[in-house]
This record gives sequence, structure tokens and C-alpha cells, in this order.
Amino acid sequence: MFFPAGGQGMNLGIQDATNLGWKLAATLQDRVPDGLLDSYDTERRPAARAVIDNTCAQLALFAAVSPEQIALREVWSAALAEPQTNRQWARRIPASTTRSPPTPHPARTR
Repeated sequence: MFFPAGGQGMNLGIQDATNLGWKLAATLQDRVPDGLLDSYDTERRPAARAVIDNTCAQLALFAAVSPEQIALREVWSAALAEPQTNRQWARRIPASTTRSPPTPHPARTR
């Protein structure tokens, strides 16, 4: 389950589909070496882990009830007032920092 803030789960799914899609297409067209599909899990699992970790951290801050948790949320909120910190986390929250390599194209012949 993913916390809906920022669309992290949706973005992760779109990136997973994009990664798998280009690999399937390139494999079916014999444009890449054998075994390319084997790289899917190795590439996508770290992205999923990062989204899960970000989601857990957000939920912990949003659902803070103890004095320590509330203090942590207040300190973190103050840190986000810093433009550089805010930009860094704004890029992480939608889980859109992962990029797939460009699709290899076969040599064109005429």
C-alpha cells in the first residue's frame, strides 16, 4: 500500500511499465543482447524500496502522536523551509527521479 501524497505508487508503476515495455519491445525485435529482461528486477527493486521508505517516513511524520514524533515533524518542517532541502525532497516525493536507458536502435539500411 502506498500513501497517495505525491502519486509515488502511481509514478513507480508507470516507470516499471515503461522499463519493462521498452525491454520487451527491444527483445522481441532482436535489437538487444539476450538477458536484457533479466536486468528488470535489479533495476526496479531499488526504486521500489526507495518509494516504500519514503512512504513509511511520510506516514510516520503525518501520523505523529507522541511528543518525540511531533517534535521530529516540526524540525523536519522547518528544514523543508530551506530552498535547497525543499527542492531535493520535492524531486524525491513523486518518485520520478528514476530514468531508463535509451532504447538501442538497429542500424538503418537503405
